[in-house]
Amino acid sequence: MGTQEVVSERSQLLLRQPVRDRPALRAKLIGRVRLPLAGPYRPWVRVYIASDGRVYSTVRLWEIDRANLRRVEVDTLRQYARTNRLHSFAEEFDRLVERARAARQT
Repeated sequence: MGTQEVVSERSQLLLRQPVRDRPALRAKLIGRVRLPLAGPYRPWVRVYIASDGRVYSTVRLWEIDRANLRRVEVDTLRQYARTNRLHSFAEEFDRLVERARAARQT
């Protein structure tokens, strides 16, 4: 077994380049509301408006040993609230969704 000399591929000095302006493609947070689940766990439901105008929500849900961020459809959360008779959650969530849709139209 022989040894080889490792030569760095990055032998040239990289000059700083100006960053071009890029469009804001990030989603805008509209608000959040607590999601009442069984037991003491009450994750936040966050409602966003995407740069293309879509309204969506995210929830951080536990999977065995860690929390994972999940995208949940607006209709799914409305159905969950209706099925479990969570009237206050449904009202707050609908208020956030309407605020997001109003922001989309402006």
